[in-house]
Amino acid sequence: MGVEMDEGRYLYAIMRTDREEFLGAIGLDGSEVWTVPYGEVAAAIHRCQARPYVSEAESQIKDWVIEHNYVIDVATERFGTVLPFSFDVILRGDDEAVRGWIERRHAALTSELERLSGKAEYTVQLFCDESALEEEILREDEDLAAQKESIKSRPRGSSYLLQRGLEMRLRDAIRSRMNQLEEEIGQMVEDLVDEIKVQPRRTILPDERFKGMRLVANICCLLSDESVDPLGRALDLLNSRKGLAVRFTGPWAPFNFARLPEES
Repeated sequence: MGVEMDEGRYLYAIMRTDREEFLGAIGLDGSEVWTVPYGEVAAAIHRCQARPYVSEAESQIKDWVIEHNYVIDVATERFGTVLPFSFDVILRGDDEAVRGWIERRHAALTSELERLSGKAEYTVQLFCDESALEEEILREDEDLAAQKESIKSRPRGSSYLLQRGLEMRLRDAIRSRMNQLEEEIGQMVEDLVDEIKVQPRRTILPDERFKGMRLVANICCLLSDESVDPLGRALDLLNSRKGLAVRFTGPWAPFNFARLPEES
């Protein structure tokens, strides 16, 4: 039977195995997922139509992304190191098309799996309590501290203008201190990991522990299994400083570090 014109294969991840294995009905919308091998390299896939997953409902997109990541987690537990695809990568054709795709890129995929073997992605986020940071700045900067103290004895009209000026100076000082903290944690992490990528400072807080705090640094890093504990200990020291809080999560599949060949 020939391949249907609109038949495709949704790609989740590349892993080391020479066997075709059924992973379960764990894919997007309960799709059955299995591996398609060529040599000792395989792709985890499900059968689909050769067109993107599109929905006007944001909740549906989020569900698909969660299901996509779950398959990658299952594949990681089963096979070890994987090269994850981003959400919604679809190859036109059937299993033979997948085998052909792997065959043409077999050397590069094998090399990348070897490079990432025994490594995983982690996220390091540093939060700060701005009020604690302000107190620290006022203790260290005598000029700012004196200006704040002098405002208390000034008439209401002039004290308002002085207060606004003080607030602007403090705001600049806090911004500068946050940049210093970002550089400090970035350098500390970089010295202990294989690769690092600094991400934008997202404003959405991950949980209640960080409510009311500002995100100072958001870092993705690739590190080997033996480097996890040293990095954790270094972050614990930073976490013990007044007004700072560290969030260290992982291990994850190396989404930000896997170098996949052309995806289609």
